[in-house]
Amino acid sequence: MSLPKGKVNVRYEFTADKPGEFATSGTTGFSLMAKQEAEGKIEHTVPLRFAAYEGMDIGTDNGLPVVRNLSTPKYCPPISKALSRR
Repeated sequence: MSLPKGKVNVRYEFTADKPGEFATSGTTGFSLMAKQEAEGKIEHTVPLRFAAYEGMDIGTDNGLPVVRNLSTPKYCPPISKALSRR
């Protein structure tokens, strides 16, 4: 699968099997231009909470690297809108 040129609508969705519980399993899906491209099962998630900003670093990773001398180029194409639902 490759992304088309121009504006692209990308959607990732996770539906927990037991909403409100830590480390629950769930179903995940990825859609491109309103067409589901992939889906799968996640057996368990992280059993703790993250800060409100964690995961909202689109086009870059603001967290600490696993390896200290690891450097990755930052790439961020123009993004017209990013939505987060809770």
